[in-house]
Amino acid sequence: MTLTFKKPSRLQASARKAAEKMGAGDEKRIVADVPEHIHRQLRVRCLERGVLVRDYILELLAKEGIS
Repeated sequence: MTLTFKKPSRLQASARKAAEKMGAGDEKRIVADVPEHIHRQLRVRCLERGVLVRDYILELLAKEGIS
């Protein structure tokens, strides 16, 4: 499997905007134990889209109205 790096996607840009709304210095760390197969699928999905896991999760939360 060959990995190629893409330019930032719209998803990544949207997640960054959501993070910027929170303001600098307002970040907290979330730690969650998830099954290995879900962790692997999440990492692969983010690689395919060229986004960070952090940005992907922030976008999902924003879609749920949490931002």
